[in-house]
Amino acid sequence: MKSDFFRLILSVVALFLAGPICGQFIVDSTADENDANPNDGICASASGVCTFRAALQEAELSATPVSIELPEGVYDWSLGEMFLDGGQITVTGSGARTTIIDASQASRFFDLSSDLIALTLDSMEFRNGFDGNDPGGAIETNCDDLTMHSVVFRDCESGIGFGGGIHNRGELEAFGCLFVGCIAFGNDGNNGGGGGGGALGAGGAISNWLGSVSVFENCTFSGCEARGGDGGNGGTGGNGGERWTKL
Repeated sequence: MKSDFFRLILSVVALFLAGPICGQFIVDSTADENDANPNDGICASASGVCTFRAALQEAELSATPVSIELPEGVYDWSLGEMFLDGGQITVTGSGARTTIIDASQASRFFDLSSDLIALTLDSMEFRNGFDGNDPGGAIETNCDDLTMHSVVFRDCESGIGFGGGIHNRGELEAFGCLFVGCIAFGNDGNNGGGGGGGALGAGGAISNWLGSVSVFENCTFSGCEARGGDGGNGGTGGNGGERWTKL
């Protein structure tokens, strides 16, 4: 009897040390606010609402898989990209036409770590993502289990030349997704001398790094471009010094 009691105590302690068990969050605000107390198992910002970002912050620290429900609405994404470093997370919107996350060209959305176990995105649109310093205008991923169903990436841009929508270094699967108006811009060449060559652009919608894996099924790509940078301007020739002749 005592041994059963001690086993129960040990099980409770083990669960406590593993972290909170969250299960499911239903986002109830379109604002972009951080979670007030990450890892307490409660999705709540300082203003007392459950935002998309707060739900993700709780989910990445959860000891068990977490599902996040994103109801209809246009969600603000103004606090910058989010680095997801753990968790097994499923995010479900109400539809790509009705659940929209808009970064307003201020940042991209996610940088996904290889320590993230899995991320599934379903029925939503990511709009106006931008990153001028890293590849992946909406998402850069090192995760080995990124799955997307009926997700739209619209008007996202990378200013570094790779992956206007997504730059993939891990493994991703996309089913029935749409990439529209995504652009990868290569850097312009430096001025001076003979003028530097512009950097290449690759993967207007998606770029895949060496060793990565991508699977696409029934996906559509429309109006996406990879543009190389302009060459730099050549430098102006210097003036020759005066030549003196001694008589």
